[in-house]
Amino acid sequence: MFLLFCLLLSAVQAQAPSPSVRKINIQQKDVFDPSVPGEDWWVFQMANKIHIQTRPHVIWRELLLKPGGPWDPLKAEESERNLRQFPFLKNARLQSLELSGTNKLDLLVRTQDTWTLEPQLLFSTEGGEESFSAGVVERNLLGLGKTISLFHDETGGDKKHEIRYVDPRVAGSWIRSYALYNETSLSTERQFLAERPFYSLSTVGAFQMHYANLTKEARLFQFAEEFSSFEQRHDFFSGTFGFKINQDPAFPRRLELGYIYQRNE
Repeated sequence: MFLLFCLLLSAVQAQAPSPSVRKINIQQKDVFDPSVPGEDWWVFQMANKIHIQTRPHVIWRELLLKPGGPWDPLKAEESERNLRQFPFLKNARLQSLELSGTNKLDLLVRTQDTWTLEPQLLFSTEGGEESFSAGVVERNLLGLGKTISLFHDETGGDKKHEIRYVDPRVAGSWIRSYALYNETSLSTERQFLAERPFYSLSTVGAFQMHYANLTKEARLFQFAEEFSSFEQRHDFFSGTFGFKINQDPAFPRRLELGYIYQRNE
């Protein structure tokens, strides 16, 4: 069906000039819609006030169509896909509004936020051993689309601290970054990833770089008693680069090359 759609689209575009985009309007909804039955409680209204709505420029930068440029239904579909991949958006729709008597149209982008703040708190005791954990995850930090999570756990004498950070668009670019730091009583883990994906069928190049390091102490037990221990170290690096090798906008062919390095001591 997709192949047939692209062929029909190409045939139509070849017969008539494509209209141009006059302007783009962005219409955003809060997390809870008071016009929907069950979402008009005061609790939900208070949640809307507490929630920081996604910044308009975060929505705007995902659009592959711009005012003054040609209308392309395939890029409209890809723009919707780019928006729907984010965990802080419940819904995303792009609608074209034709202007009669002209070869122009307006675009209306409708999005709705979702609740993104997730606090965590747990306390338990079992067999005389107490366990406590607390943390928070925010998937739309300050409405900028970035994710940060903090986590702390104590079980018996073991402690764990973890922090994660995800930036889907570093400094407004198409580069995505991910960082992790995890520390326990016996191990330390670090990870970092940077990638620029094929965000559109017309994207020429993409890359991904991933580094991970894990250092931990391994303990050996016999008859419920520790008799030996040793340190383990794991290093991992991978790099992948991809290129579009043809000019077809609907059926791209890509070549990807990669390198992997791994060391265990």
